[in-house]
Amino acid sequence: MLWVALAGFALGFFGSVPAAGPVAILVMARALAGRVRWATGAGIGAGVAEVGYAFIAYVSYQTFLADHPVVASVARVLTVFILLAVGVLLWRATPPTSEDAGEESSRGGFMTGFLISAVNPTLIITFTAVLSMLAGTDLFDLSTPHAAPFALGVGAGTAIWFAIAAHWIGRRRAGFSPLTIVRLYRGLALIALGLAAVAAWDLVA
Repeated sequence: MLWVALAGFALGFFGSVPAAGPVAILVMARALAGRVRWATGAGIGAGVAEVGYAFIAYVSYQTFLADHPVVASVARVLTVFILLAVGVLLWRATPPTSEDAGEESSRGGFMTGFLISAVNPTLIITFTAVLSMLAGTDLFDLSTPHAAPFALGVGAGTAIWFAIAAHWIGRRRAGFSPLTIVRLYRGLALIALGLAAVAAWDLVA
């Protein structure tokens, strides 16, 4: 059971490293603005939401997508709109001020991260694909009693990575000028919009 939890932790931790999702992009953007507690809260909220999706994927990885084919389409549509919204917001962002760093609310960040992940069932597709590959190995038994430790491991790995990233960026933001931070915002916005375009293309295709 410990091995299953560690596997879930690794999946959540390393799966969150690429800035390839709306929560990851928002965490980096808010940390750049000095709102480290908000960014950390968002990461924890995302981790809590992922616990549910990881659990669902674990207990039904062999049949979920076959039984619910609409999930894949809905997930892609939601992903497109979420990434578009994040991209537009970051593109229009203004240089952070000293007041921004004080406007922190870990609760607000938690709710934002939780809601973004909760309405994005793409996570089920990701977890189902990984578990389907693991099912062909002898690493551990993918039995239902192990679903809870796996899901909790995923949530912990996700939350810890985002907390580390938020604090690391927050400590180094002092070395960036407001103009540099705005340029970084624009870069993150382009990443979000590019990912939205890819998701839209997959949906059409």
